[in-house]
Amino acid sequence: MNKKILGLALVATFSTGIAQAATYTEMGSFGTQGSSTNTSVGILNETITIAAFNNTLGNLTGVNVTAFGQMNSSGSSVNQSTIGNNLNGRADVSLKLFADWNVTSAAANTHTFQAAAFTSFLADESSAPGTFTMAQGETFNYDLSTGELSGVLNAVNLGLFSSDVDFIFATDANTTITNSVANGTGAFLNTFSTGSWGKIEVEYTYDTLSNNTVPEPASLALLGLGLGLMGVARRNKKA
Repeated sequence: MNKKILGLALVATFSTGIAQAATYTEMGSFGTQGSSTNTSVGILNETITIAAFNNTLGNLTGVNVTAFGQMNSSGSSVNQSTIGNNLNGRADVSLKLFADWNVTSAAANTHTFQAAAFTSFLADESSAPGTFTMAQGETFNYDLSTGELSGVLNAVNLGLFSSDVDFIFATDANTTITNSVANGTGAFLNTFSTGSWGKIEVEYTYDTLSNNTVPEPASLALLGLGLGLMGVARRNKKA
């Protein structure tokens, strides 16, 4: 009878799985942040592909997606006017969006950095409105930037991250430089370039299973009972 109780106590010590939360991040980008030449726009249509969740690590429990974007435009305008009574000139730079500047994906809702509008969302000028300060041969240089913009994509579909996921950055950006002179025929040499940069960060949250052998309180009690009974059995033999 004593031997059966001892055997039950030893078997009752078992391994328990402890779920531990962990995270890791996948990132992708295009262009060069702060550059007006890489990747060039007008028409922007760039895809970033994010690697699927590594399911050998554990069970996926959450996905956070953050999109980053930036536009830069730089250039110059040279007053080359030669005909007229007052050839002082001016230059006006305008950057407009003819389509929403956004990020789309089948795995989450669309995030919009800037909505389309036929008014300038970036602009510069050689002097105050209505003034003409660019002398013949003078060059006006400009450098515009949105700065880094970011936003979180909502309504994430966890199931789609079992495979690689695409994120598409798109817009239709239009850059113009307009010129005029105070009195005469204007002639200007204009050069400019506009570029866009984008990045996606995906943070995966998952539970990993740690198989540590942890005695349960009930197991310890049974083991103690079994050892106690062993002592009784030995005393009985001696008696």
